[in-house]
Amino acid sequence: EDTTWIDEFLSAPARRDSWRAPASVQDNQLLRVTNDDLQEACLRGDLGLVKRLIAARASVNAPMRPEGADEFMTLLHVLARKPHMENCSSIIAEMVRNKANLNVRSSFGTTPLSLACHAKHTEAVEVLLRAKASADPIDDFGKKAPLYAILPPWDETLVDNADENLTVKTVQLLARARTNLDDGGENSPIVESV
Repeated sequence: EDTTWIDEFLSAPARRDSWRAPASVQDNQLLRVTNDDLQEACLRGDLGLVKRLIAARASVNAPMRPEGADEFMTLLHVLARKPHMENCSSIIAEMVRNKANLNVRSSFGTTPLSLACHAKHTEAVEVLLRAKASADPIDDFGKKAPLYAILPPWDETLVDNADENLTVKTVQLLARARTNLDDGGENSPIVESV
């Protein structure tokens, strides 16, 4: 399986590789590794530390419950919802390289691809689709990724209302991956968009 495309995301010039250390790293030596350390490094956008923690066997598939959330999910779900986070697509690519479950379901049945489509996180959508994430899983709300792609984001601050191009780009990425855009789950995306 060709994963050379992951290197594109990891070597892009805008990426930062900082090595800021949490409490479990001292003098460049890992004292202990927890999944919380990995989550913290990911959410800070610290790609260098993420790589080190994954190499030290922090789990890329550990379940978590974000503060204030009603559902359990994985770090991939959380990152898929953060289009403005620094180094996010590179971190997702690094997790994919290290066997993150692409089609993992949250406790509501939602996949990272569906969440990325809903957040209009086009870089995450691209990474997940190139890694062969499936757009077919239906969540507990009867929705698939193509339907989430055309729905407005749950948080209006995620996407500038003037930038409807992100919705178009998200749908184009799904189309390039040969996703059936007529199948959004219980409702067709075209029905929902009208």
